[in-house]
Amino acid sequence: METFLLFKDLIGKHVYPSDWMAMIMVQNRVFLRAINTYADTMNLKFLNNNDFEVQLWNNYFHLAVAFITQESLQLQHFSSTKRNKILTKYGDMRRLIGFAIRDMWYKLGGNKICFIPGMVGPILEMTLIPEEELRRATIPIFFDMMQCEHTVSTHFHKNFYKDINREGMYIRYLYKLRDLHLDVENYTEAAYTLLLHSRLLKWSDDQCSPQFEVRSCQTQRQLKETLYDKIIGHFDKGKVS
Repeated sequence: METFLLFKDLIGKHVYPSDWMAMIMVQNRVFLRAINTYADTMNLKFLNNNDFEVQLWNNYFHLAVAFITQESLQLQHFSSTKRNKILTKYGDMRRLIGFAIRDMWYKLGGNKICFIPGMVGPILEMTLIPEEELRRATIPIFFDMMQCEHTVSTHFHKNFYKDINREGMYIRYLYKLRDLHLDVENYTEAAYTLLLHSRLLKWSDDQCSPQFEVRSCQTQRQLKETLYDKIIGHFDKGKVS
């Protein structure tokens, strides 16, 4: 358990300068192997109900998300030459740990509810990484989270879930992440989160389903315009801060 906290701390501290890419990638490869080795042990010894350790699994998920979202692995920010060199030598480690997170989540069974809503923000942050295979593997975790929450608290959520669809579930979590970013005045990331919602809408006069805080908008065009106004406002605040 302490090892996970140590790894997470090291990832956040940037042990090497950002231009020491070879050393950073070697370090990440070591972290990845260690995390996966510990995950195997967790599956063998700390998964069954009698031996289940909530804090251990919680530390694992937070470490894995910290690993996958670290700046040094965001290949989309690198030049094509640098990106190709990294992919050729080390592969995309985000995919590997992302698939591992997915597999570990689905092994939890009834224990999933222990991590809802605590892991909603971190998991959603992971799905914002612009890597198609990674998103395809991890976005379903949200729908599973919603289903778990619904199963445990059916009476409370009965009316809410009556007409909501999978897209609505996704939007709900987008706004949860938006709120998390605004709470710490991370306006730029809040803007990018709203941008994901805007991309689901068309420039049309089709009626849009009632959304969580934009009920005055009647058409998809109006809602899209409203979202863009908010996105621009958040980007402006992000520049100032």
